[in-house]
Amino acid sequence: MRLLKGEGDLYYQLVPQMRDVEAQPYEWRPYVMRQGAPGYRSASLNTDTHGFRLSRAEAGPVDLEILRNWPRRRGVVVGNSALYGVGVSNDGATVPSWLNRYGEDEWRWANLSLRASVLWQERQVLELYPPERLDALLWVSGVNDLVVAGLGGGDAVLPPFIGQPTFSQRMNGRPSPRLEEDEAVEAVFRRLKLTLTPLARLMDAGVRVAFVLQPLYTWVDKPPAPEEAYLIARFDAIPNRLHRAHHPGRMGPLYRPMRMALAAACEELGIPFWDANSGTGLNGEGWLFVDRIHLTDRGHFRLARWLWDRLSSLD
Repeated sequence: MRLLKGEGDLYYQLVPQMRDVEAQPYEWRPYVMRQGAPGYRSASLNTDTHGFRLSRAEAGPVDLEILRNWPRRRGVVVGNSALYGVGVSNDGATVPSWLNRYGEDEWRWANLSLRASVLWQERQVLELYPPERLDALLWVSGVNDLVVAGLGGGDAVLPPFIGQPTFSQRMNGRPSPRLEEDEAVEAVFRRLKLTLTPLARLMDAGVRVAFVLQPLYTWVDKPPAPEEAYLIARFDAIPNRLHRAHHPGRMGPLYRPMRMALAAACEELGIPFWDANSGTGLNGEGWLFVDRIHLTDRGHFRLARWLWDRLSSLD
């Protein structure tokens, strides 16, 4: 366990912003279940009155209220902790902040991503929070559903999600039933079309929409930078089931089935599907990943540039 104990100081030297991430508490909420605390303030991570991370434009912070009052084009990014920006050095380094820079005079983008969420929870965000008038939505996610399926859980109504045993105990007075891993993965695939249905409704309303399978270090087949080699080895050494569920021996074989299942669900619904594990430059040289799932500032920059370049294809 030397990576966990004897070299802990090196971890915070490389990613001091993770202290702010770890200090942000969670709150239990209806529908989305678990959400980062609202009004959180720190040197690198700040949230709005709902708990969503602030993005930034040249003119200053962007939250939901600013987006709702923006007179020109409005966009939102939805996802899990990777798009929330766990691992970036400041609020201005996230994908939505880069999108604000690219479209400064015309666009404003808000970050509606959650921490530690699965697709079903992110769908609740789409139902509850976006402004009445929206011009573009990029939903960048998919990995956590497979990760959490490795822990079991879920039932006929709720798919597995992080914190489900606690939620079930509070709601039902008993732990949630546990599916076997193969059953849980199959349940994820089965629910994809139902989960993505709101995107079809948004497209019918004239919103430019794309679902994007998020990048995963295991899936982009990247040569490790020295920082990545250290940080990923440390991540893999954390002795709990959640981190073991990220292991490439498990996640590697799930890439193709998940990609095919998402592509099929999107095609059936008429939704554009993009795969950020290919063509984004995230398999290149340099320090792009903080661990197997989260990106550095440079990683967010490359992903944002790729998304922005493809946005015009949705016209």
